[in-house]
Amino acid sequence: MANIDKSALRYKILDKCLKDFKNKWSLKDIIEAISNELGGEKIGTRTLQLDIHHFRAYYSASIEVYNGKYYRYEFPEFSIFKSHPSEIEIKKVKNAFAQLHTITAFENMANFSESIDLLEHELSRKLALEKELAEENASLIYLKVAAEFKNKLQLNPIHSSQQIISENESNIKIAINTVWNAQLESKILSYGKDIQVISPKEFRKNMVSIIKKMKKMYED
Repeated sequence: MANIDKSALRYKILDKCLKDFKNKWSLKDIIEAISNELGGEKIGTRTLQLDIHHFRAYYSASIEVYNGKYYRYEFPEFSIFKSHPSEIEIKKVKNAFAQLHTITAFENMANFSESIDLLEHELSRKLALEKELAEENASLIYLKVAAEFKNKLQLNPIHSSQQIISENESNIKIAINTVWNAQLESKILSYGKDIQVISPKEFRKNMVSIIKKMKKMYED
């Protein structure tokens, strides 16, 4: 568990550095920032390079190197914490592993069993890290929903943490405790005019920006 804790902290600091366009971050600078958060414990350049590779491969992060040595995201609004595998995606991967284990029961496929076990172990480790990162970065999000959608929301909650805070004849106010990411944005947008983000302010501004871009697309 300690290794997962350190990985989560490294990812959190690395994400913060790559989003910071006001300062320049070389590998040495990022290592120093992470070391300070780890209480002076040093990490190797190779470890950081692997973390950056992981960001690119697993989170589809577009990371650029400019002036020959400084690292940052291509877009400052990007964050790995805005993109996590859905429960459906995780279930599909687990089902795939279950099928692979079934196949290894055949004598001529037995040699693949160890490799599949290693892959499954790595997946479990990454999912544990994802869960920890999500819990660390979850926040309370307040939404206002048209009253006629109350029954629909109770049958199909926006999130498992959903709670009704208040309600009147025209609308209800709900709170969810989760990570703000692309999946949540898409789900909220699917309700159109019948759901509105109240807070956090940054999330609300981002949703307004998305809606304005959508409106502009239809006007052009």
